[in-house]
Amino acid sequence: MKIALIFLCFISVLNLSGQVTGTITDNEGAPLPGASVAAYNADSELVSGTTTDGSGDFILELPQGSYNLEISFIAFEPVSRKITVEDEQLNKELGTIILSE
Repeated sequence: MKIALIFLCFISVLNLSGQVTGTITDNEGAPLPGASVAAYNADSELVSGTTTDGSGDFILELPQGSYNLEISFIAFEPVSRKITVEDEQLNKELGTIILSE
């Protein structure tokens, strides 16, 4: 029983993931509900994605690693951000990301 518990703890440590959060707005500071936020790995494979809520906020769960975030909304120029989720900082607050028309 103890071995099984130790094994489960070890596995959970190996699979650490973090939260990436932020807010998407337009040039005037108005939130953009429904904006797309997608995380791609180094091989350009989609790892995770979400859309913003009514306040323009998003939460994206990602395993440790380096990603290219692609943020887009209809009629606005897309924005890319490179981020890394790592042991020292599993949770990242990206602040406000402004999209331009």
